[in-house]
Amino acid sequence: MAALIAATMFSSCGSEGPTGPTGPTGGPGANGLNGAANVTVNTATIAAGTGVGGWTQSVSSPNVYYSQFNASAITDFTSDVVVAYVQGTASSTSDFYALPVTNFYANNDAMSFSYNNNLVTFYYVFTVGTTVVPPVPFTVKIAVIPPGVMKQHPGLNPNDYHAVMSIVNQQNASASK
Repeated sequence: MAALIAATMFSSCGSEGPTGPTGPTGGPGANGLNGAANVTVNTATIAAGTGVGGWTQSVSSPNVYYSQFNASAITDFTSDVVVAYVQGTASSTSDFYALPVTNFYANNDAMSFSYNNNLVTFYYVFTVGTTVVPPVPFTVKIAVIPPGVMKQHPGLNPNDYHAVMSIVNQQNASASK
């Protein structure tokens, strides 16, 4: 009887049957949600003054202005690193500075940002006496860095604009090959 069972086991294991149907798609991977491990950078312009594309004055404080943008690249609100930069006002070739920043356009001003879901809000505050809204447009960049990229670059300082852009340039170079 034992010989019959052993013979049956060995003869059953000798060949494979037909290939089965494709299984379901897996969940999020270790490098980011659904394998999205790339840094994304969105550029926007906040128009000078108030109005469409510009600043809106806060109802709660006359010295606070805000402007909002959609950033659909934020997919994991607890793990993605989201950083915003604003370009210097001297010229279109000025460097970008990580927010928050103070004394940026004028003495005693501050610019910062926050995000909730896919909405990024930029804030401009002028703390001296009268209400002032920036009379020049600001170019801003929103960078979303998934956790997988942070693991691949453990020394990355997200507030260093040039370091983040070097990773973006590396991604673009390898994607175009």
